[in-house]
Amino acid sequence: MALVLPILLLLLIGLIEFGRAFFIYAVVSNAAREGVRAGIVEPLDFDYVKNAVTRTLVLVPPGDVDIDIHYDDGTDEGTFTDPAKIEEGRSRIGTEVDVVVTSILQTPAGRMVFARAAEAGTDSGEVQRAVRSEGAGPPQHGQRRSRERV
Repeated sequence: MALVLPILLLLLIGLIEFGRAFFIYAVVSNAAREGVRAGIVEPLDFDYVKNAVTRTLVLVPPGDVDIDIHYDDGTDEGTFTDPAKIEEGRSRIGTEVDVVVTSILQTPAGRMVFARAAEAGTDSGEVQRAVRSEGAGPPQHGQRRSRERV
């Protein structure tokens, strides 16, 4: 019994620590999701975003977590933190842009359409309306030009 007890205690403590680490990972992941949601609603209010993150950090000391807010600039060059660029992007909401549908993924929750921006100066006869009425059928898979509302 004296030889088995230390091994059992080691296994028990290891299980508890693994569960704690997994819990902290889940809490930090949920806090990041809440921060993203808050950033979508109020992109210029960084304090609102940080408060949304810290509100969801349960049993994780907020002093141990560094919260940095970065927005993707839509290119491969990285991210930015300048609120002026966010305001610049607001002017584009509701405008129509040409896109090329690269793939479509049908999930139980709905259809996901992946697209990239179309090149300027292409034939407008190729551009089709992507917003369809009910019963019009899904767009075909593959390279196809369409117009999306942002």
